Amino acid sequence: MSYIDPKTLEQINNLKQSYKYKEALDLVNKILVKDPNNEEALLEVADIMYMEGNLEKAEKPIDYMLNS
Repeated sequence: MSYIDPKTLEQINNLKQSYKYKEALDLVNKILVKDPNNEEALLEVADIMYMEGNLEKAEKPIDYMLNS
């Protein structure tokens, strides 16, 4: 399983707590560009989409992980 380095994860969590979901998603997407199968980053995408109320998009990264 691939992980997000603790400093970046802290930044992502701070952005989510501040309701800055687009900025948090931008950070996560930078990770996924380098490592498209990073499970922790995919879970962060799902979490951000869920927090935004977009349940359909929140399912996609989970489905991707389950089917790969």
